Amino acid sequence: MEFITKLFITFIIYSFLGWCVEEFYALVITKNKTNRGFLVGPLCPVYGFTSIALILLLDNFKDNLIVLFILSIVIAAFIEYLASYILEKFLSVKLWDYSKDSKYNVKGRIALFTLIPFGILGTIAIKYVNPLIQSLINKFSLNTLYYTSIIIIVLLLIDIIFSVFIIRNTQGTGDITDEKNKEVKKHIKKTTKVVQQQLENTTKIAINSIKTTNENVKKIIKK
Repeated sequence: MEFITKLFITFIIYSFLGWCVEEFYALVITKNKTNRGFLVGPLCPVYGFTSIALILLLDNFKDNLIVLFILSIVIAAFIEYLASYILEKFLSVKLWDYSKDSKYNVKGRIALFTLIPFGILGTIAIKYVNPLIQSLINKFSLNTLYYTSIIIIVLLLIDIIFSVFIIRNTQGTGDITDEKNKEVKKHIKKTTKVVQQQLENTTKIAINSIKTTNENVKKIIKK
């Protein structure tokens, strides 16, 4: 249980770091401020799964940078291709399509120009970043990590359900992050209106109850 809990926390941390990388790329490189990825929340699970695979498979190669670099490319490319295939197969959408950006691609799911950065990121993660992350995780008690994991799992399941609902109601293929964000804003706006109306109704009921109570108290005092 301890191993699984720490592995899950590691997955979440790398998913968040991956989201940060995507946001940085979108904001600085493409000048397009948008919430990248499949989920509404600040997580990119494909980075989390890739990082876990690298940690489990390549930890013994962390002192051989060349092997680490090459295998990081292979594993990252495989997981990215698999993730793209699953999303397209079961949700009928593409979160990325490299066929428009590079002629050296495989069905738009992986491309040559992304492999080198993946290799570099994987090498840095295993060689330098992961030891720091594991050291940080080990500073917390197992109970703290366990209950934190439960909370994150609940929030993650809610996010997945909400994200699947949005994506299934989003038309078209290609990079749907902008369309997804519009849907999110639309749902948030509707939810806000409903909550606001409920609060107003609750406030009116509360005020009427207070007035009624005051009138009853006054009647009792007069008697």
